Amino acid sequence: MDKLGEKGLQWFQKQAANSISDKNKLGRIINLALRKGMKKKELKDAWKNVLLLIDVVRDWKDGSYRDIPKRTIILLVAALLYLVTPVDMVPDFIPLTGLLDDVTVIGFVVNQVSQELEKYKAWKESLTSGFEENSEMLELDQLSQD
Repeated sequence: MDKLGEKGLQWFQKQAANSISDKNKLGRIINLALRKGMKKKELKDAWKNVLLLIDVVRDWKDGSYRDIPKRTIILLVAALLYLVTPVDMVPDFIPLTGLLDDVTVIGFVVNQVSQELEKYKAWKESLTSGFEENSEMLELDQLSQD
């Protein structure tokens, strides 16, 4: 990453660090990222990564997932801030290339924190599988009562 890119990343990380203590601000960032992603079909391949970052930040914000370093949360929020900021390295209104920098930043961050994201996905999966098992047990209980 060049000096300009490093300075920009540092600025977004500073903004993110200031944002993570304010649940309202964090909620606005999440909502803006969701709205932007739904409008921009160019994000289609990176959209699953954006949704993953949003899920992690949302679960962290709500307190349901805290097994993640604060510096990782700051980096995830910085990436979402970059995504929702209208003026960045390549303005989003430029056809075809306008979102290329956003996709690059999201990919860079996902790569940097991939181990933490894998841990999060495993945690999320464990919640889902536990729910499915409980649902099956409830269905069996209901069948045995009939």
